[in-house]
Amino acid sequence: MNEKKIFVLETNVDDATGEVMGHALGEIEKTAIDAFIETGYGKKGRPLFIVKALAHENDIDKVAEAMMRETGSLGVRVIECTRHIMSRTIEERTVKVMGEKYCVRVKRTKHTKKPEYEDLKKIAEKTGMPLRQVKQEVEKQID
Repeated sequence: MNEKKIFVLETNVDDATGEVMGHALGEIEKTAIDAFIETGYGKKGRPLFIVKALAHENDIDKVAEAMMRETGSLGVRVIECTRHIMSRTIEERTVKVMGEKYCVRVKRTKHTKKPEYEDLKKIAEKTGMPLRQVKQEVEKQID
């Protein structure tokens, strides 16, 4: 396992719609390692969104700028922390779905194996199968 310094950026937003926040999340994800939104209650009982993103040190300004630009927030908290990262490999596997062959990237750790979402999504779109069924079929074929 690797240890790495990482930064959590977060802000509260109590004056935006879910659609605006969904778009904001997509924009934040372009520069962040990962991003997500939680819900909560703020002052005066107002419902709010808590926007969080993970960033490398050299990306803090870009991620913070995206968060403020897209949410209208006036500030972003930055918290330094340590992240433990499981060693992993990514390998390509050929699988067969509905009689057609597809290349799927598989992320492996010492505990897990997981087909990449984007590859599963492409197969689902091409075959018309539900994503969950594609995932089940691919998981049967990767060892």
